[in-house]
Order: sequence, then structure tokens, then C-alpha cells
Amino acid sequence: MNKEKMSDSGFTLVELLVGLAISCIVIVAAYSFVLTGLRSYDMSRKAAELQEETQFIENAIVDAVENGKAASSDISSVTGGGATWTVFDTGYQKVCYDGSGQLALYDLTDSVGSDIKKHLLSGHVTAFNVAYVLDEYETDPSTGAVKTALAAGEKSGLVEVEFEVTLNGKTDRIVKKYKFRNK
Repeated sequence: MNKEKMSDSGFTLVELLVGLAISCIVIVAAYSFVLTGLRSYDMSRKAAELQEETQFIENAIVDAVENGKAASSDISSVTGGGATWTVFDTGYQKVCYDGSGQLALYDLTDSVGSDIKKHLLSGHVTAFNVAYVLDEYETDPSTGAVKTALAAGEKSGLVEVEFEVTLNGKTDRIVKKYKFRNK
């Protein structure tokens, strides 16, 4: 009688295979769910890093322009540290781009290109351009009429800054106009 009870208490091979198949399906589904969550997190993290980087650069430029003076500002090219830099001197600080991704912020007394680690804003800038643009209410002092264009070499109290940041395979392009407070 003891032998009969033992033979009825085990699992058959078919039951084991069905159980194993169900377990595999559950494991694959769980792995897929976790993998999708990790990918989504990674994409969100990369987007947040890019947004943080561009916001940091924009804040530095805003500070330099708002504390600068239109009358003493200048846009030029300077050779320093083995590179040719586009330099936007706001009369408060110099925003400098070396053409290879490095955007730096120097004090007026600092030499452009020196001690880049100390002055580096970002190493991920893929384009940078700055130009004086016409303020829509700017008038010609001689005629009093609203200007339609800036004369060659003329500065205005308004600058247009364009920069592009590429980080983690994502790119963000910012084009903004900034007005000097101290014009």
C-alpha cells in the first residue's frame, strides 16, 4: 500500500515541461519590462543632461550681457592657446568659442585660451555665433527715423546669440536675443 501512494505523488514529465515553459514566458516578459524601463530612464536622463547643459550656458551668457555695456562690447577673433577663438566681449566678461566644442567664459583681464579648465563653460558646443542686431525701436540720431538696418561695424544694444549643444547623441539649438541693460 505504501508503494501506491508514492507513485501517485510526483509530477509527470509533461507537467514539468509545461511549468518550465510558463516560467520562461514570465521571465522573458519581466526582462522585457525591465529593459524597456531602463531604456526610457536612459533617454530621459540624456534629455535632462542636454537641457541642463544648454540652460547653464544660456544663464552664463545672460549674466555676461546683462552686466555688460553695449558701448564697450565687441565681437572679434583672437588666437590663444593654440586655437582661434570667436570672442564676444560684453564689457563685463568674454564669452569665447574655439570652434572645436569648447565654450569658455573669461574675465576681461584673463588671456583667452589660457587655463581652459578653469574657464570652460561646456565642451559640447558644436556651433556658436553672435551678432549685433537691430533693436526694433532704434532710431537714427540724425533723422530721428526708426532704423531699418545697422550700418557696417555699428553696434546696437541688442545681440543675437546662437549656439548648438550636442550631448549623448542629442542636439539642442538655441537662438536668442539679449539686450544690454547698460546701453
